[in-house]
Amino acid sequence: MFQSHKIVKNFLSISLLQAINYLIPLFILPYLVKVVGIANFGISNYILTIFIVFKIFIDYGYNISGVKDVSECKNQLDKLNIIFSKIFFTKIYLLLISLIILLIAILLIPILNKISTILLFSFLILIGQSLMPVWFYQAIEKSEILVVFSLFTRAIYLFLIFTYVQISEDYIFINLFLGFADILLSILSLAYIFWKYKIQIQLLSLPIFWHELKNNFVYARSNIYVTISLTMPFVTLGFFTNNLILGYYGIADKIIQACRTSASILHSATFPRVIALYNQGFDVFKLFIQRLHVFLLVFYFFLFLACFVFPSFIIQVITNSNVIHQETILVLKILSVVPLIAALELLPTHLLLIQHKQKKYAQILFFASFFSGLISVVMSYFFNFIGAAIAYVFVELFILSWLIISNKIIISKIFSR
Repeated sequence: MFQSHKIVKNFLSISLLQAINYLIPLFILPYLVKVVGIANFGISNYILTIFIVFKIFIDYGYNISGVKDVSECKNQLDKLNIIFSKIFFTKIYLLLISLIILLIAILLIPILNKISTILLFSFLILIGQSLMPVWFYQAIEKSEILVVFSLFTRAIYLFLIFTYVQISEDYIFINLFLGFADILLSILSLAYIFWKYKIQIQLLSLPIFWHELKNNFVYARSNIYVTISLTMPFVTLGFFTNNLILGYYGIADKIIQACRTSASILHSATFPRVIALYNQGFDVFKLFIQRLHVFLLVFYFFLFLACFVFPSFIIQVITNSNVIHQETILVLKILSVVPLIAALELLPTHLLLIQHKQKKYAQILFFASFFSGLISVVMSYFFNFIGAAIAYVFVELFILSWLIISNKIIISKIFSR
């Protein structure tokens, strides 16, 4: 009972944390679209999507391995100090590498040079999110602490948006203010860890840094591949359309990503417990997975129906506007199945990771990223925003199919009587 309570508490905490991160952008979306316009909103949102790839590169798979390593030695301070120091400084070094890459790209690519200000402002988001020790709080199942800090920093973000974003040219400050809030959140969450858990960080030498890159690459490449796979349709669309269409697409995409993230929350919240139950015995593991899967099917099927049947109503509520563009409605209907597919990916992903088949998982996502790049270019070129949305769905189906095929034996055992 106590373990179940911890799972529920951890799930609710992570859910609330992610809800803050995704619902606040939806909350201010009507104001931003009205003040800066759909085209400028589209630019800001498009840059955020590109920066997601940088963020995943800097995270370097520690959202998986970090949770795993810390959860296995929660009460061993010496080991925690070593793990924390390695992850913390590896991220800082990767952050510096990312900054150098961005500066070179701005200098060499004229189109990026024209928007260099908003790109550099947006880099603050990378700094904040990269240093944020979400992995540590998830591992010790104390995510509620992050929720408190996040509420405070997001309140500051809202104040800055409503106070200083007043005209269309102010769109460059949207990501700047978000970056400031994320950096403040990182400072607060790190300070609490150092105070409460007495963590002492040690500077990471370059040889150990290179060793960490090699050691954690199997986790990192999986995250990088899946991020490329899922962002490629929207990023590719930017080469074949205008900022206005990016804005229309971006509104629907934000709604779907908010729904899809709940599946990622379930992965983060249940992963430490799934590892423990798998090691405890197959029967208790099987029972937990069966119950979890029933919940996934029921909840995400109804979520799919809501987005597909009532897209106009959902968009109207989210944007707080009576002007509903048909492009946004169509994209939302096409993408409505994405959260359901993502939820069904949860079980086979868990199975590969707990069986230490990270290489197989990475191979699947590598081919998915290649498939995503190919289909995104073709579909966006011939069918514009509709093609990009369809490409996104096909990529999700591609990943789900190969995950199931790779786990067909153990999945049949789990659901057999």
